[in-house]
Amino acid sequence: MTAQWLPRYLLVYSSTEQARAKIPELFPAHQAHADQFRQEHPGVLLMLGPVQDAGPGEFGALAVFTDKDAAERFAAADPFVVGGAVTDWAVRTWLWSVEPDEA
Repeated sequence: MTAQWLPRYLLVYSSTEQARAKIPELFPAHQAHADQFRQEHPGVLLMLGPVQDAGPGEFGALAVFTDKDAAERFAAADPFVVGGAVTDWAVRTWLWSVEPDEA
């Protein structure tokens, strides 16, 4: 069997140290946003979380989506972005290699 490529969309968040200081205050609203998004768009947001060992200048969180537009809408309304905890974000296409019976 030949593996297939399934597109997934990585939402990557970056922050300065100063901006990251806002995370504790904004986390409850961010979590509520993620929960509501998952309820309204089942199966679209697959994974979400911080990068534990992110260093200065590296991305500090990422999420995996099945839809690029949904990833962009999520970020644009995320309290982390709106509230300034995230200073830059981007959506990147990732090709996931899966066996045909996993697709």
